[in-house]
Amino acid sequence: MVAVDLPYLTPAWLAAMAGRALAAEAADAILPRSERGLEPLSAVYHRRCLAPIRRALASGVRKITDALAACRVEEIAPEEWKPFARGALLFENINTPSDYERAAADEPK
Repeated sequence: MVAVDLPYLTPAWLAAMAGRALAAEAADAILPRSERGLEPLSAVYHRRCLAPIRRALASGVRKITDALAACRVEEIAPEEWKPFARGALLFENINTPSDYERAAADEPK
């Protein structure tokens, strides 16, 4: 799963995530961990996550990382994903017009 407002994701990162998912035998979800915590909008989810996420939503849980409590999550440490990033930008998203202008100009925050 990839959020539409993540302009700094790269084809190399997406290929690495796909490869990691194919190699993972026990994981239900593969999520990178940044300094802010888990990055659920740049992650890979097995269909086994569907039922636990549906149950969590039905019970009022709205935070995806909380909904994954019943899933086996494999984390990707910063030292593993940072080679794919320019600075810390890999998971930066666009929330404001100025964020968009920076992304369009390909400038970091």
